[in-house]
Amino acid sequence: MKSALQTAWETTVEDVEIVLRDMSDDVALAPDVYGKLDHEAVSRAALAAGTEMELQTSGAYDEIKRQIELLIVEGKI
Repeated sequence: MKSALQTAWETTVEDVEIVLRDMSDDVALAPDVYGKLDHEAVSRAALAAGTEMELQTSGAYDEIKRQIELLIVEGKI
């Protein structure tokens, strides 16, 4: 069941693909990475970034990137 935060901002595999592409990483990893994300943290980051969609998208993508970098360091992807 999705939390209220995840209902307000829903991260998609396409969001992960965009971040991976921006990081010059393999977009084929997107489904695996998506499954390992803390979606609640991404939603919080999106909503904390502001009320405009552009700001929320930027906040979410920054958090997705942070989590991907952590997954790489931890050897989980």
